[in-house]
Amino acid sequence: MPVKRTSAPKIREDNREAQSAGDFFDFAPVAILSVDKDGSIRTANLYAEKLLGYSLQELAGMDVTALIPERFRENHLHKQADFFISPHTRDMSALQDLYCLHKDGSEIPVEIGINPITLNGESCALISLTDISKRKHIEQGIRDKAKELRLLYEVEQNHARELAALADMTHTALTVQSFEEVLAKLAVALQKLFEADDCYITLWDEETNKAIPQATTAKLTEAYRYIPRSTEISMTESVVRAGHALIAEDTLNSPHISPNIASRYPARSILGSPLIFREHKIGAVIIAFNTPHQFSQEEIQLAERATNHIVVSIWNSLQESEIKQQLKQQETLAKITTTLSQMETVGLPKVLDMIVISARELIPSAQQAVIHLMDKEQKFLHPEAVSGFDNYQVSSIISINRGKSSK
Repeated sequence: MPVKRTSAPKIREDNREAQSAGDFFDFAPVAILSVDKDGSIRTANLYAEKLLGYSLQELAGMDVTALIPERFRENHLHKQADFFISPHTRDMSALQDLYCLHKDGSEIPVEIGINPITLNGESCALISLTDISKRKHIEQGIRDKAKELRLLYEVEQNHARELAALADMTHTALTVQSFEEVLAKLAVALQKLFEADDCYITLWDEETNKAIPQATTAKLTEAYRYIPRSTEISMTESVVRAGHALIAEDTLNSPHISPNIASRYPARSILGSPLIFREHKIGAVIIAFNTPHQFSQEEIQLAERATNHIVVSIWNSLQESEIKQQLKQQETLAKITTTLSQMETVGLPKVLDMIVISARELIPSAQQAVIHLMDKEQKFLHPEAVSGFDNYQVSSIISINRGKSSK
């Protein structure tokens, strides 16, 4: 950029003229420059040397655009031309943050004011540059502190929401009588806590090493009962064996869950956390999103805190449920024994009906039950009592020799 130079004696002469207008020029707490209509610096005060890093000799005749960052120069040239067409006092910092360039190339935040002035009979612009670096630093500190406080507030709010949710879960586990209902309500609470699409809760059968589906918030086309084959790995098995939370951000391509299992459910990203109480592997909680989701470390930690919090309640509820089931089984067996002893008075059909109904009570997972009796020739099995069927063909018989139904 061509630079128009003015001699140091000339700039000092113009400075003296500026001082005659006011004896504060060199002692003003802001940088002051006078610039002619060509953009050349005519006068400068001592603070300008301090702020900009140039000596008076270097400033003399310098094109003022050399002090303006590149991104502002084109706009400056338009405003400079406008000013000399219609000279009047202007605050250039009113609409945007402005900066000037130090000699070392660094940018200094400034407020810029422009006033018309006459030097040696020539119209000039008197430019004041107020260094606002300290103010900007304070403002940034305030913004940083406000951001920190907002984040702290959000953390506290999330913590309060988490505590309230966990307290509700504990209350549910302690007050709801049915174990199945406990798990169903916990699934809903966990789904809301994570703002997830769904939640699945499974139990782990340590004898068969199988995950047993128990409760879910998902709307499935089939009942939530699929038990993985021995060749398939479930998320429940993965987290129970790992002993900590695991994620599958792409359920169809994850080492923690078999694609065949994943394809049965709408979830595409899941977070599993084990339910382990002391040495007992109870099951798992699986948080699910039906669209791709990247789990944060905070979500993983929250899942582990939540499962650690509710596992004791689930264990106690499970033990209570098993005790109730054992008592129910004992009562059912006692009832069967009593009925068998009264066969002569109540008749065989009523005894068989009672037994087939009791069989479903003894085996909670059983949906239907049938008792077949062999005929005298020992060729066919005849259905004598059924339970759990809407329309069962009682007339159907099973051929012992052929192994298929006959009519």
